Order: sequence, then C-alpha cells, then structure tokens
Amino acid sequence: MLLVGLGGTAAAQVGQPRNLLPTSPGDEGTPETAPPAPDTSAPPEPGTTAAPKGFEINALDELGTDYAGPLEASKGGFAIDMWRGTDRVRVERLLPLLKPTTSPALADLTRRLLLSNAGAPAGKGSGGSLFPLRARLLSDMGLAPDALALLKLQRPEQRDAPTARLLAELSWRTGDLDGGCAAITDALPKVKVDSFWQEATIFCQLHAGQADQASLGLDVLREQGDESPAFFALADALGGNAKAQIPPLATVTPLYLAMAQAAHLPAPKVVVRTPPPLMLALLAESGDADPGARLADAETAAAAGVLSTSQLAAAYNAKPADAGQLAGVLDRTDIGRTPESRALLYQAAQQATAPPARARLIQKALETDSLDGAYWARLQLYLPLLADLPSTPDLVSFAPAAARHLYAGGRLREAAAWVGLLQQNQAQDKDAAAALPALLALDHLAGGDAPPPALDTLPTLAATGASARGARPESLRAIFAAIDPPPPAPAGDAEATIAPATQVTAMPEQNLNLWLDLGDAAAKGRVGETVLLSLAGLDAGGIDGAEPLWLGRAIASLRQVGLEQDARRLAVEAAVVNGL
Repeated sequence: MLLVGLGGTAAAQVGQPRNLLPTSPGDEGTPETAPPAPDTSAPPEPGTTAAPKGFEINALDELGTDYAGPLEASKGGFAIDMWRGTDRVRVERLLPLLKPTTSPALADLTRRLLLSNAGAPAGKGSGGSLFPLRARLLSDMGLAPDALALLKLQRPEQRDAPTARLLAELSWRTGDLDGGCAAITDALPKVKVDSFWQEATIFCQLHAGQADQASLGLDVLREQGDESPAFFALADALGGNAKAQIPPLATVTPLYLAMAQAAHLPAPKVVVRTPPPLMLALLAESGDADPGARLADAETAAAAGVLSTSQLAAAYNAKPADAGQLAGVLDRTDIGRTPESRALLYQAAQQATAPPARARLIQKALETDSLDGAYWARLQLYLPLLADLPSTPDLVSFAPAAARHLYAGGRLREAAAWVGLLQQNQAQDKDAAAALPALLALDHLAGGDAPPPALDTLPTLAATGASARGARPESLRAIFAAIDPPPPAPAGDAEATIAPATQVTAMPEQNLNLWLDLGDAAAKGRVGETVLLSLAGLDAGGIDGAEPLWLGRAIASLRQVGLEQDARRLAVEAAVVNGL
C-alpha cells in the first residue's frame, strides 16, 4: 500500500471560507444584497485561467510524494508522519551527509530512515526529488534490492537521466537484465545521449537479439572515436565470438558486469592496484567472478560497510568445501588468518550440528583484538548461528563471549539467556563471576532487569571487558547518563550541574549547528529529523571514537522521540565499542 503525504491542506491554501453560490436580488429564499462592486481585479496572466466570478484561485504546493517507501511502520519503518514539522531544505541538506557504516545499529537506523513510507517533508526545497538521494545511499550500502524497490515507486515521468541510469544499474546488479534494459528503453526519448546511453542501448539490442541494430550503433561509436576496448570486446563476445578476449577494466560498472553475465563470461579483471570498496562490492556481487578473487573482494567491501551480509555469505559459500576440509578446519595453522580459511570456518559452522562444535567454530571466527569493520561484518554473518545455540551448562566457558557478541549485534534476549547461565554458575566458576559485572551493565543498557552500575565503577568494568581494545571511561559515562539521567540539581546548587553552554562549546565547531538542531528536533518530537541529525552527527561511519557528548546526545534524543529500543541498541553497541 502506498501512502502519500501532503505538504499542506487545501484549507490552508485558499484562505477564509466564502459563499460559493452567487446571489442576486430575485432569487427565491435569498436575501437581497447590495449591487456588486465593479470588478477591479487584474486580468489573468497569459496561459492561466481566470477564476469564475465569486471564486478565488491560489496555487497549491506540489504534492509531496517522494518519501513513499516499501517499509511500513508495522514492518519496522518509521511512522507516516515522521517528517511532520521538518523543513524539506534541511532534509535535502542532511541526507547527502550520510554514508555507509560498519555499525549495525546505525546501519539499521539508516536503512529504515531511507525506506520508510512517509509523507514528504514540507516546503519546496530545491525542486529535486528525494528518491534518487535515498536510493543512491542504499545502493552504496550494498542494499541494491532495497534501493531498486524504492526507486520503482517513483513515477516514470519524474525520472531524470541520472535516476533512470541508476534504475537500470540497480536492475542489472540484482540480476534483472531485462528490467535494466526496459529502463534504458523508457528513458532514451528523454535523455541527452552520451557514451553510457549508447553503450547501454547496444548491449540491450544484443541482449534482445537485435544484432543488425547493435552493429549500426557499434559503427557509430567507432566513428566517434570511442576508446572503450573492454566494451567492444564484451559486445563481440555477446555477438557470438567465443574467442573474444576481455581486457582488464580501470572502472567496474554494472553495465559491463551485466554484459559479461549475458555472455556467460567471468567478471572482468581490474587493472587498478587498489580498487575502491564500492568497485569491489560490484565484483563481489557477481556470481560469475572467480571464487577466490570474489572472496577477498567481498571481505574488503563488507568491512567498509558497502556489501550486504547476504552477499558476504554467498561469497563464503561460492566454493563448497568437502567433508574432510570442514572436519579439520580448526587444525589449520592459518585458521582465521586468510579469506579461504574464514570461508571454511563459516561453512563448517553452518554444517555443525553439535552445539559444542558450533560454539568452538563461532568463537574462533569472531575472536579479535580490534572491533574494526571486519569484526562487525563477520558478526552480522554469524549472529543467526549464534542465536540458535542453546545456553546450556556444558557451554558455560563460551557464555561470556557469546553474551558480548549477542549484545553487540542487538540480539538482546538471546544475550540475556547466556548471562543467566553465568549467574547460575558464578559460585563454582571464577571466570563466570569475573565476566558478570560488565555483562550485567550491558544488560541494563539493553533494558534488562540488571540494576545500573555505579558510574565510578565503569573504568573497572571496562578493564574486565575491553581486553586489548582499550576502554574509554568518558564515553561510557556519557552512554549510561543518557539511559539513566542524573536527577536535576537543587536550585542554586552551581556545583552539582554543568551549564549547557559549557557542553555546547566543548563540541567541535563544525558540529555545533547539528548539536543544537538535534536538541530542538527531539524536544519538538520530530522523529525523522531526530534520526537524521543523530546519524549525521555521528558521521554515520561508526561509533568507534565518537565524541562522548555526541554519543550521549544521540542516545538521549532517540529516547525522547519514543525510539527506546533503537536508543538502547545504540547504547549497548557503543558501550561494547568503548570497552565494556
């Protein structure tokens, strides 16, 4: 169901109510009125329609339909009125600040913000559509199916050339060659044709079996001096030349990968020494890529937050191992140190049926001294397997790691079960007793039954949970203060409070406006704007090393607009990142 939000009501546009029935002295049942005054109104502008006598015509704002989305509130999206009270100009300014993130909490907030079905923010803004901005970010996050579903909600007549190209490329990325070519065909009459549109048209003609038309287009490109040897080689292969040699590419594009797919060729090699993560993500998405190269590309892209978990899983499973390889995977000297061994670990964990065996595999796969992007990518991969493990006494030694991983990944109910196991065994197990305080602090942040820890104990708790990662007590204090705000100081007690001005001036200069705007948005209950400002303020690139005041501000603001679970998930993840 598609719901459309209006920028304003009709009543607000046409002014005070008026009698729409003209009256005259002879009408039965109508009181006599004074003779009408002479018509002194200005004549209508050329090309416009004059209002009938007694009527008034005012221009209506363009209906805001470009925040429609496939994610309804009942499925995890934000409310239909998420942009109520938010000016469109602010949304247009802030959306481009968001970027892919390795933080699961921030990635989830970003995805839901972009996909939610809502009324558009009020105001005219730049006049551009918000669909492309939203779809492009989803695409960059590796969420091509989500981006495609969103872009298909835009009316075809509203798509400009860049948007039509994005629609075609997203279709090709998701394996829909026909859908991508349909987008090209629909857009051609409305775009200024350049080399992309020429090449895309030729590909689609070859894909449709229109060899003669494609040949004419290829001749035109050659006459124009097109310097794309990879394109001509791919077109040659599509035309039936089985001996066509595809040269390495300096730039990987969805078009060239689609051509390789249509010709049943492996993904072209890349000549760039260090390709950017977004390019690697495209290669990793290609099922025709060499499994070894695809695996390394997928890990790099996933660690940068630009490849989905499902695509990483597909890369790990692209080269199935035999039973002998999986049985001895933990005996390998390079276990967990190479992409190949990490793929074997994942396959072995998927196939392990005994909980102790699966626990050992997961523990090895997720062990790390640094909570970097690679850890968060692997964590999302293993969370379903980890959540299915029973918290039984024979796994008590695994309980501290299991609980912390589950808390970090937002699986709070499953994490609490492992904490319960530790509580049952703390009298007999010193390791269980030592791990409990930090995990109970995480349980409190998550909304569990554990009481809040004393703030002066946080450095000690962090020391037990941080291992080699390093603890940041100031960040932990800010996180817990956002969940358990200190009571207001007595009137006149200057030493018991910190002046707001002191907090604001402690922020970096470039964040001051965002900081102030976030407080205003949260205080006025503007949900979408609060989420957007929180993401922009945290740079949407992760929460490792984020300023303590910003962490606290974002968590408290999300709670203030009713997003309690999101705030607590962010708090838990931030606490783990900061050493707990």
